[in-house]
Amino acid sequence: MLNRLIAAASIPLQIDPYLMGQNLVFSEPRHGLTLALLSLINDITCMGYEIQSTAEFDQWLRSLTDHRAKARIVRRIGRVQAGTFGDHKSFGAIGELRIPEGKGYRVYYTIRGQTVVILLCGGDKTNKRSQQRDFERARQLLEQLKEKPWN
Repeated sequence: MLNRLIAAASIPLQIDPYLMGQNLVFSEPRHGLTLALLSLINDITCMGYEIQSTAEFDQWLRSLTDHRAKARIVRRIGRVQAGTFGDHKSFGAIGELRIPEGKGYRVYYTIRGQTVVILLCGGDKTNKRSQQRDFERARQLLEQLKEKPWN
């Protein structure tokens, strides 16, 4: 899943195949950005989560032009996959990951069962209205997911 998110983000990251399943280091050569992601691609620990995302989330991530922000968002999702949510808030069935980069990005998610995190949509904290709009969209997507089973 992380490889798909990296591809969706269009971040030109290089992955050393010998490090798969270990402490991974991804480097983004154009900006010299380094991300340390812990045990994300292979064996998920018992505290880990399977990450799934909506097409809307994938499109939002692809549309970001700030490569540094994309990298931080992908790194954060990797931490969630490993079971560490970090700075987040829960509003009933919807959670909000807060990423303090650039405009202040937000990733809205829900958890299905004990092991699946579904990334609903994302946004930034440009102003209070945009944040409310993004949360409302996350709520709509959650309602759509309730109407049909998630694969």
